[in-house]
Amino acid sequence: MDTEAVVGPKSNKAMVTEDTALGRNSGVGTCDETMDTNIPFLPAEIIFDILVRLRADILYNVMRLVCRKWYNIIHDPRFITANLSRSPAGLLIQRCSEPNSTFFLETVKGTENPKTEIPNGRSVACCDGLVLIRLSNHCQKVLWVVNPITKQHVTLPLLPDYLSGHDGYTLVSGPSTMEYKVLLVCHNGITNCLCLAIFTLGVDNAWRTIDVIKFASELYCNMYHHYHQFDRFPSNKPAIAVSGFFYWCDCKSRSPTFAAIEMETEIVYQVPLPEGVRGYLKEFIKSETSLILAYPIDGAEWEFWALTNTKAREWTKLFRIDLDIRKSPLASVLSGGTFDILIPIALFVSRDILILRNASSGIYVAYNIKMRQILRYWKLGIMRNSFSDNLDIHVNSLVALKMLVKNIDA
Repeated sequence: MDTEAVVGPKSNKAMVTEDTALGRNSGVGTCDETMDTNIPFLPAEIIFDILVRLRADILYNVMRLVCRKWYNIIHDPRFITANLSRSPAGLLIQRCSEPNSTFFLETVKGTENPKTEIPNGRSVACCDGLVLIRLSNHCQKVLWVVNPITKQHVTLPLLPDYLSGHDGYTLVSGPSTMEYKVLLVCHNGITNCLCLAIFTLGVDNAWRTIDVIKFASELYCNMYHHYHQFDRFPSNKPAIAVSGFFYWCDCKSRSPTFAAIEMETEIVYQVPLPEGVRGYLKEFIKSETSLILAYPIDGAEWEFWALTNTKAREWTKLFRIDLDIRKSPLASVLSGGTFDILIPIALFVSRDILILRNASSGIYVAYNIKMRQILRYWKLGIMRNSFSDNLDIHVNSLVALKMLVKNIDA
């Protein structure tokens, strides 16, 4: 498994060298506490507390180059974790039919169409500022884990030939171990059944598999049905990873339960839907910390539930909201087509912001639930099928992939 710096989608790759890490020929100053400098002396704890409040891109592209002391603080794992917890989350959207069209939408501040630099491939999952990329123009399924801020990536081992028909790509971290796992659903040609393929960054040297049949027969049938219908219903993406759990929750399924896997222990749980929620008219989305169920109860009125405790199978009802476009300030902006509906796609609980999408116009909306007003919207352009956009909650971070690779040799 190799770690490389990604200069750009079509540029040459450059290995991260020790000279760069030490600051030689990289613009990093050599000031220390005894040198004459315009930067006043401050204890490391105060510098830490000031810098940790800044955005990851400013820290990486500017602040770490000021001097060696700041460089060491910013590259400290404790600083990276603290900065990650403070960084505001947004929505990473990639338009599947348009090359190099990836946007990072910030819900309150930021530019209207903020394109971000992602290698030429399909972004399929996000976790802690890392993005799982399936490279295009490859006969084999080549996967990268990329940090768009640091431009570093890890190339994962190729999947074995007996694993085919890959689906449900996810990237998830363990809350206590901070190990990052890549997981996908595929068909095992040896056992002739569905399985989960798992690769742990910095730990595994090859892919491992778990037989899906262990989920129990009913859940296996649900996964099998969706697996063979996925290409016909591209909007129905059942694999969601959040807060250390992988969920296989098919919104088209009529089953009253779905599967959840705790990624640290790889224990499988069978989770029932909230009482009274049945049928296939529902949407599973994610927030920063939990799985969210959005359930239409009367026309355009939706009810939202949060899975607050997966192990205990506990749900909490959050709120109801009317998503009738005719009552929306965006009514004059939307296209007026047959499919003029607003669909919930993400929820930022900490800021009471619900992200909605209108497929026929290509509009994404940030709506404040408590204030009952639209904060902003983005018109990314009309597509043949806007539901085919890849999207996930994302946060810019300094998570260092090179440190994960070093753990392999430790």
